[in-house]
Amino acid sequence: MEKYMLGIDIGTTNIKAALYTFSGEECFVKSATYSLHTDEFGAATQSADEIKEKTFQVIRASTAECAKSGWEISFISFSAAMHSLLAVDTKGEPISPVFTWGDRQAEPYLKDLKNKTNPSLYHRTGTPLHPMSPFVKLYGLKRSSHEMMQKADKFIGVKTFLLYQLFGVYVTDYSLANATGLFNMHTLSWDKEALEILDISENKLPNLVPTTEVLRGMKKEVALTLGLDPKIPVVIGASDGCLANLGVNAIGQGQVALSIGTSGAIRTVTDRPLTDKDERTFCYALTEDLWVIGGPVNNGGVVMDWAMNRFVESTDSDGVMDSEKNPYDQMMDQIASVQPGADQLFFHPYLVGERSPIWRPNAKGSFFGLDIHHQNQHLLRAVLEGINMNLYAVYTAISEVIGADAQEILVTGGFTQSDTWLQMIADIFGMDLVVTEVSENACLGATILGLYALGEIKDFSELNLMIPMERRIKSNESDYQFYQRHFEKYQQLSEYYLKMFDVLDE
Repeated sequence: MEKYMLGIDIGTTNIKAALYTFSGEECFVKSATYSLHTDEFGAATQSADEIKEKTFQVIRASTAECAKSGWEISFISFSAAMHSLLAVDTKGEPISPVFTWGDRQAEPYLKDLKNKTNPSLYHRTGTPLHPMSPFVKLYGLKRSSHEMMQKADKFIGVKTFLLYQLFGVYVTDYSLANATGLFNMHTLSWDKEALEILDISENKLPNLVPTTEVLRGMKKEVALTLGLDPKIPVVIGASDGCLANLGVNAIGQGQVALSIGTSGAIRTVTDRPLTDKDERTFCYALTEDLWVIGGPVNNGGVVMDWAMNRFVESTDSDGVMDSEKNPYDQMMDQIASVQPGADQLFFHPYLVGERSPIWRPNAKGSFFGLDIHHQNQHLLRAVLEGINMNLYAVYTAISEVIGADAQEILVTGGFTQSDTWLQMIADIFGMDLVVTEVSENACLGATILGLYALGEIKDFSELNLMIPMERRIKSNESDYQFYQRHFEKYQQLSEYYLKMFDVLDE
């Protein structure tokens, strides 16, 4: 009899639940969106109650679909976005909004915090200092004397909040804890120095458990409303970034996962915690024996959307309107018409600040080398090259940290629909790209971790059978050699710009 597993991914703007067979075949995906509230002061917050409502809605839709089809869910496993922060009272009720990773309200206090800490904190926690981090957010609340610091009974993340609704316990997995900036990844405990800086105790934080922790005994009244058996095993799971590597089978030596959506990330897996002497990368737990080294970037598809809205020409060289192609395809055609290097035009894509590799929320974007002969297609190519070279800069940092180069990159995200974008990445990185058939890699990664936690698989070597490769993109050696020279100039410009960002803030 076929067995089924439900992977739930709590994202920044939506919740997804995907049902799979134990062999990894996707049966369906249910999803719902929730609001993100932003303002001119850097807020990027959400309602915890709305997230709970939408999560329960998606679970109910999933159990209803299973009941209709005669499928029984054997277990549930969770994935969640990193860096969320929520304050709750003694009854577990929210007394704050959910501060997402994109919330920058703590930015004014970042410089002061950096002066209070030394690099040893990063090397223990694996999280660079940045407003995305709950550690930095809490420091900002402390410095601003926010009443929340006194009123809160607990400071938790979104996944912890949802699990409290289901089980009545405050727990967080090592993976998400690792992304708070408060977790000592060498002792697998809350970091004493970080807590001292915030002047809070461990009692203010959830209990720490491995990513393979299995929760049982769901509240009966909640299980009934969700269409679940209260005895169903629920695997706590890990963060979305770590599980994305698992979901595309990028956990072997020499493998790197690269994803680009609105933002982007590049990650690899090692067998021990590793950090960067220059603090360019993160290190987060996948399991107690596997660690994800990587870097997130703010500037991915959001920058291409900006460029498309400003530089895409809707007519050909004869002034004839092309109604057969959408603006995105037209943009990629224009990019493909220009030689690598965009005729010595450079673009640094920091339109929304940047995380890895520079970790500068005040970073700004720029063109360099603009000449009177450059046309829109040159600007478009420079923009795409800038996004990809920024990711390549993260990759070079990762390679230095682990002491080895990758052999292949497994890619996911909407950008994989563009052959032009894929080929450019292959040429800049100088290695083959593997495009997988996985549509919801964090959900699949969560269920794979669940199989491991429940003893259904002995190790992750069985993933080769579960995650088929769709196609392979070959790198062009001559273009790679060109981009190596081009990247050196890009990096020289980066070093100059780093000195100028603070000047612009004066």
